[in-house]
Amino acid sequence: MKFVSILCATSLTLFPLLQNTPPIYSNLPLELMGIVRNVGSPARSVCLIRFALPPNNVETLRSGEKAFELAEVQNIDTDGVVIRNLVSEGLEYLTFSKNRPSPIQPSPIPAVPQVTAISPDRIDINISTDVFEHYAKNLPEILDSAFAAPHFRKDKDGKQSIEGFEISRIKEAGIADRMKLQNGDIILAVNGEPLDSLATVMRLLGKIQNMAEGKMSVLRGGRKLDFVFKRK
Repeated sequence: MKFVSILCATSLTLFPLLQNTPPIYSNLPLELMGIVRNVGSPARSVCLIRFALPPNNVETLRSGEKAFELAEVQNIDTDGVVIRNLVSEGLEYLTFSKNRPSPIQPSPIPAVPQVTAISPDRIDINISTDVFEHYAKNLPEILDSAFAAPHFRKDKDGKQSIEGFEISRIKEAGIADRMKLQNGDIILAVNGEPLDSLATVMRLLGKIQNMAEGKMSVLRGGRKLDFVFKRK
């Protein structure tokens, strides 16, 4: 049985599942670390994928297996992996860092979210269609605007479960800062849907372009605060 270990790739080829379509490079927070390709039986090939946000866990996966509930491995080639994005349900490339095309500089944001009202329990924000479309096309900007770590609670049986995501390291002038989030805020839910996993967060981010309005429930200093967004 022959195996070929790939630690990094030096060329980029079209993978069989996507050879008739333009390449779509994944923006999910996943990083391809290595490939062990079984030449005699490709279905037994494995890939090493790292979750690119803390805690930076690494999983060894075969075709048909899920990576951090964000993607499903479809095909493992010598230069990269075809995945099914479980947020968008589309097929995408996951390649080695050196094989990724040079990132295109995002277009300037045409406007910023406008805070229209602030009260102790509610902040109203208007967001233009241009801004919605900008961030829908540049999701990494949202992920990079602040650090979000799971906030855990202990259940009655002593097990820990995720109860929202705590925000810290907010970048000045980033989207989190513009939306008036503060370090220490815990985002509990969006439109009533509890943020109980990263998969839920990514799925909601994938829906951002179609949202006419929304409500984000935040815990700040022990008090609940609602951010109400309207698309203008």
